[in-house]
Amino acid sequence: MSLFYSRQISGEQRFVGFETNSKKLLVYQGNKDVPTTEYTKSMFVTQSTIRADLAPCGIALCSTEIMLQFADNCDYEIFDQVIHEILVNEDLHSQTVYVEILPESVMAFTASDYGSLLRAQRLLVHRWCYPLTYDRLPTRVFDNRIPLRYHRNHVYVPRNEEPPVNAEGTVLDRENDIANDVTLLDVTLGKNGCLKEEVVLRNVIAGDNFKVGKGTVIDGVVIGDKVTIGSNCKIRMKTIIGSGVNIPNGTVIGSNLVIMSTPSPDGNDDIVSHREPLGYYSWKLLDEKPNGHFWRKSQSFSRTRRERHVSSSRSSLQHSISIDQASASGNELPDCGPSDIPDINLDTEFYYNAFLKEICESMKDTFESENRSTADAINNLSVEINCSKLANGISPEDLSRGVFASFISLPPFKTTKQLALIKKLFIEWKPLWKKYYKNHDNKLQLCHAIEDGALENSTVRALMPQLFMCIFENFEDMEQVIISWFDSLPQDSIIRPDMAKFVEWLMEDEDEGDEDDDDEEDA
Repeated sequence: MSLFYSRQISGEQRFVGFETNSKKLLVYQGNKDVPTTEYTKSMFVTQSTIRADLAPCGIALCSTEIMLQFADNCDYEIFDQVIHEILVNEDLHSQTVYVEILPESVMAFTASDYGSLLRAQRLLVHRWCYPLTYDRLPTRVFDNRIPLRYHRNHVYVPRNEEPPVNAEGTVLDRENDIANDVTLLDVTLGKNGCLKEEVVLRNVIAGDNFKVGKGTVIDGVVIGDKVTIGSNCKIRMKTIIGSGVNIPNGTVIGSNLVIMSTPSPDGNDDIVSHREPLGYYSWKLLDEKPNGHFWRKSQSFSRTRRERHVSSSRSSLQHSISIDQASASGNELPDCGPSDIPDINLDTEFYYNAFLKEICESMKDTFESENRSTADAINNLSVEINCSKLANGISPEDLSRGVFASFISLPPFKTTKQLALIKKLFIEWKPLWKKYYKNHDNKLQLCHAIEDGALENSTVRALMPQLFMCIFENFEDMEQVIISWFDSLPQDSIIRPDMAKFVEWLMEDEDEGDEDDDDEEDA
């Protein structure tokens, strides 16, 4: 994946770190309100560059594997979450993120919330995106077929109209009635507006039929259509006013508010609304902290909404399980509502079983394909494993255990006569094992997977010593892993006698290695 960055215009401090030569991404902070990824020692050992004068353009070029891994996954609703997941588990996803810095002559910007929408509008109006400017737009994009004309101070008005007297960075649609002493700074208005004397608008985007009374000051606001604001009002920054709102004379509206003409929709549990004494409604996000404002894109809102949905699903599932258990025991359950269902966290075994079922099917399909050992086949299998891991919220330990548990469920393990095929397949899929078994803990989970399989399947138990020998020959540093796993087995485990001779041989081999090291030191 490649992320495009450009020179930062907004002044918001956001960090990006990358390897100086390769431009490989090391530190990412897409949203200025979200902490960066952790700084590691390797960033200072290698040649790295940390910059705070760049901003992401909202443009990313990625492979199809990334789309397959994260598509339709409710845990990754925000692009920043995908980047952080790849950085943290780079080896697991087999993906690398690179940084591409656009030259200063090229402008790219993305609007993701109301604040960035105002900034994007200022960039367009002040001709930072030339040749993409309002006066160069084709006639067909305008309803009345009358294009905009550029005037001094970056003012754009229809070709057959005159610009306001005191305006800068302003775009006006047709037939706006604006008094001579009105002050406009970075303002965009729709058609048929009316601004009375001494009105001051700064950083405002407003729709059609926008009417403002005398002496009103509006700063940093996004406004809908058919909005009327009385005289001597003050509306402060980071406010959103919906269509059809009427605000009486002398009203003062603070920051971070959403003003609407109607209450929030029925059945929407994400938004709460309150009718104000002046007749309009104030909206806020129920889960947004601390003030419940809409102005900036809310990650906590998305996360809490998702958690609420998961909690509801778990409650329903728990209720279903309780009914099934009662039916099986012959007991009758009393009538109860949702409030009577206890808040019980389900065991992760449910999700692990779903994960195991999915990757067993994927691994079997790969095994039965003609090109089961090609690089593309193994890479596609890894993508499917990672997709299932993300979808089911599987821990790293369960991932390592589940991958090999799926392997020993393949058809060759149905009989003891397929040992040669098993060894051949294990070696052919070595690139897959390298992705999931890199350290002591991962390899220990592999041993536990074989242990579970041996207790459930007599064929796996019969093949267990040979299977461990194959693993020992193809993995580095497996002696201590196998010995540690064997020592953790219960003393009365039926597996102990089967593995005793192999482990004894490993320990002898290890002792001989220690003696050789001692001889070298003495020499």
